[in-house]
Parts: sequence; C-alpha cells; structure tokens
Amino acid sequence: MTLAAPTVDPAWPAPLALLLGPEAGALVQTLLGGGVRALRVSSVAVQPSGATVVRWAATVERPDGTTDRELIAATTGSRIPEGAAVLAGEVGGEPVEVGLWRWPHDPALPALPSAADPASLAALLDGSDDPRLATVLRGSDPPPASSSTARRPGR
Repeated sequence: MTLAAPTVDPAWPAPLALLLGPEAGALVQTLLGGGVRALRVSSVAVQPSGATVVRWAATVERPDGTTDRELIAATTGSRIPEGAAVLAGEVGGEPVEVGLWRWPHDPALPALPSAADPASLAALLDGSDDPRLATVLRGSDPPPASSSTARRPGR
C-alpha cells in the first residue's frame, strides 16, 4: 500500500503521529476490511484539547478487481462521535482511541449522506429528483460541523 502523508515529527502528540504515520494504513484497512492500495491525507485539524481529525482519500481494490475511491474520516479524543467504529491501543505508551467512518456516513451528522447526494437532497427539498440540482460541499469538519449549498440553475 502507498501512503502519502507528511513525515511524522517526534514532538507531535501521539494521536496526530498515529493518524499521520505508517500505522494509519492499518487503521483504514481494518475499517474497510482490506483492499486499500493507496492512502492520501486530505485534511488535518488538531484541537486545543489535543483531539485530532484526519481525512484520507483511499484507493480500494474490490474483490472483482475494480478500484474505487473511498473517503475516510478519523478522530481522537473528545471528537469521537457516538456510533463511530472505535479502535483502541497505545502509541508511545499513551492510550489512544480512534473513531473511524466512511464519508459521508458521519455518525454525528446522520443527514449528511442525503445532503451530499443531489437526487436525495432534491427529494428532501421539494419532493422532486431534478437532476439539474447541484450540491456543493462547503465543509465537512467532523463532528459536528458541516455545510453544503444546493441550487438549481436559474433559481
């Protein structure tokens, strides 16, 4: 597996080092059940409390040989939402718990899958599934903040 991530600094807090280091691939493999061929960090946020949020883009090989792109989110500390898959262990002698999920299935944002899908969002907004509805994800910073915009041409 190819992991595209920054070089881990020994001064970083354990959760950040875990989510950006070589062990990140094993975390994502565990969540997805294997098949991860490439993993790239797409965003990182560290809270003053030390809680860390990382999102990855993963290239996953399916059993039939096709490949798909999966977006994975992971968080530590107080940012782990109820309902996330939680893996626990130690990093540098410190206990660490990591909450993981596939985007857009954020356990803290149950409506996000509908908001991220134009047909589902159109049905929610006005009962139609107008394919001209365009959605733009403005931000999805797990948890609990996310925002998107929906618009129709000419409106």
